[in-house]
Amino acid sequence: MRIIGYDNHRVAFRSELDHGVDPLGLPRAHGYATARPLAARRAPDGEFELDLAVTPAPPAEPARPEPAQQDARPEQIAGPPVVRRRVAAYGLITSTRGLLATEFSHLTGVPGQWGLAGGGIEDDEQPSAAVAREAYEETGQRVDVAELIAVGSGRRLGVTRQGELEDLHTVRLIYRGSCPDPIDPVIHDLDGTTSAARWLPLDRWTDVPWAPRWAALIRSVLAPVRSHR
Repeated sequence: MRIIGYDNHRVAFRSELDHGVDPLGLPRAHGYATARPLAARRAPDGEFELDLAVTPAPPAEPARPEPAQQDARPEQIAGPPVVRRRVAAYGLITSTRGLLATEFSHLTGVPGQWGLAGGGIEDDEQPSAAVAREAYEETGQRVDVAELIAVGSGRRLGVTRQGELEDLHTVRLIYRGSCPDPIDPVIHDLDGTTSAARWLPLDRWTDVPWAPRWAALIRSVLAPVRSHR
């Protein structure tokens, strides 16, 4: 993944993202701080590019990899892991019926917790297109995808379903979205990572147990919306 920093609409730096490094922390090594994410895309060569608005800041040491959440048992760590990066796209999608939410299935590490519709980006797919596809597969909704509003990062050391020890760095791109014609949710991607989906009224979005990373994001995004209602 390439990170491109823009200071006052001018390119300030271009940098490759090292494994496990939070994209929002990378600009400090170039003398900048992240102001906000601007856009993300798959470049013609197939690599992902992330544009960040940045402001000058005192130079700092190069960003270090995040500590890995260790899901593997000690006896499963017998050698070096396979190192992978996964770029995923999600939508904070609202409609006249509220906020669209999905429940994680037993195939994930957080079954019973809730998150936003979305998932891994397919080959040759743009991030915004992945949000629309995943929203339909997981909830049956046809959505309009707007701007990139947040970027998250996490690292996990665990064992895959194939029994392979894996050091996985996940970069999450979160978009704002809307659903012009909301319907009762229907899961099309059966036996996947989504076990349920529902619309939550904006004043009752905390009625379900959200995965912690999603709860913090939703609170920060919905607070200004609700304050202007």
